[in-house]
Amino acid sequence: GIYSDHLRSHLAMLQDEPQLASALQQVVTADESVQLEAIAAYKLESMGLIQMDGNRASPSCQLYRLYFRSQLGEKKECQCHSKNTER
Repeated sequence: GIYSDHLRSHLAMLQDEPQLASALQQVVTADESVQLEAIAAYKLESMGLIQMDGNRASPSCQLYRLYFRSQLGEKKECQCHSKNTER
């Protein structure tokens, strides 16, 4: 789409900074605003990915919520590795 380059550039930056990616994942997967560590909140807000209301963070727009929820959610361990193997 028309925003794909913009979204991918943000995703590439987040992949270089796992702590920021983790913080953004908290924001985009929560139903309500969340409290973040101050430095992560500052960086994500500076990138335009979140908006702050006091000390509570929420996604800047629905596009970011949907895109980063799907992209950052892929890091979850698949079911096959978490099950105990029984014989």
